[in-house]
Amino acid sequence: MSYKVAFFTLGCKVNTFETEALWNKLKERNYERVNFSEEADVYVINTCTVTQASDSKSRKLINQTAKRKPLNALLCIMGCYSQSKPETIADLNGVDLIIGNENKNQIADLIPELKKQKKQIINVTDIMQSINFDDTEAIEFSNTRAFVKIQDGCDSFCSYCIVPFVRGPGKSRDPKKTIELIDKVTNAGYPEIVLSGIHTGSYGRDINYSLTELIKDLTKNCPKLLSLRISSLEITEITTELIELLKNAPLCKHLHIPLQSGSSKILKAMNRNYSQEQFLDIVKKLKKAVPDLAISSDVMVGFPGETEADFEETVKVIEEVGFMRLHVFPYSVRENTVAEKLPNQIPEIIKKERAKKLRDLSILTGQRYAQAFIGKTLEFIPESTDGKYFQGYTTNYLRVFVSGSEIKIGEIIAITITKITKTVIYGQIFSQ
Repeated sequence: MSYKVAFFTLGCKVNTFETEALWNKLKERNYERVNFSEEADVYVINTCTVTQASDSKSRKLINQTAKRKPLNALLCIMGCYSQSKPETIADLNGVDLIIGNENKNQIADLIPELKKQKKQIINVTDIMQSINFDDTEAIEFSNTRAFVKIQDGCDSFCSYCIVPFVRGPGKSRDPKKTIELIDKVTNAGYPEIVLSGIHTGSYGRDINYSLTELIKDLTKNCPKLLSLRISSLEITEITTELIELLKNAPLCKHLHIPLQSGSSKILKAMNRNYSQEQFLDIVKKLKKAVPDLAISSDVMVGFPGETEADFEETVKVIEEVGFMRLHVFPYSVRENTVAEKLPNQIPEIIKKERAKKLRDLSILTGQRYAQAFIGKTLEFIPESTDGKYFQGYTTNYLRVFVSGSEIKIGEIIAITITKITKTVIYGQIFSQ
């Protein structure tokens, strides 16, 4: 029997891939995919738990969906919040299935069983015992860029982070299977591949391989690979070899490098294995080798013990680096983490003030970076249109509004940056 299925994905690029991988399995069983706002037979919510706000969003969406879904429709909850708080989800009305991060692909088999017995199923196992990479494939994506999961899990155990407890130990997709998958995805017409993972830069450590080896092998073996982006890298994982690779296509001139704090004292308390000086030194090398490189980052404010002086150190680093974009978030207490028990927790009002200051600063540094490209030509992938402008991203991850008529969604084109306002970057199709 054919069912209509609707998905909603919260959180990271890995979650996006895993949703699409599940959809690929259900499509093989003749399911029809509909918008999440429409009536469906099965609703799947892929959750996130990285912060308290993520937990709240997950619960809110579950409750809203349970209230509006048709009487006999199934509500299936997967992802990191499911792994972290299955009992909490089980107590919410209308939830039929709660499944952990190791068992997501069982949803396809469990739906018929749920339809028959109409009894809640909880399938969450001990993720810390998970050592095998789930090599389920996704070939089709709802985005114009394909987020391909090459790595899962994390062994770093930053003192504030719950992710290792809900994703388990680090593990990598087999290189041969990774190359075959990306070749399939590029042959399906996706111009840009985003190498994604929970700790992407650790790819290959468990299988005597490396991220740089993968990039070289992809370049050799995937002839239709036009644009390759790395979702995130730790500063300590940026080697001389990787910097050399950045100079050449198809690797995008953009890196997302989490800073978290500009204070060496706070970085040590966070169990981050670098100092302010090391971070700035490697950024300096990157910019010397690739002058037009865009660097985006994650920054946390209000970590326990963060003084005003520590915060000003973060401001100093942000201004010195000139980040193209920042994801700023207040410290959030996570169960079972070291930071949960640290003294000198920062009041919420101070966290909000510091977050606002950094978000305002992010706008300024982003504008300064973008201003340098006025009149320059960049590669651009249009993702959507409102009828007047095509919106999408350049290879250095500038979001641009491009005017023009003969533009195809999802195809790489050359554009010229024409104007920049406080919130919008404009461009036009390049003409010689």
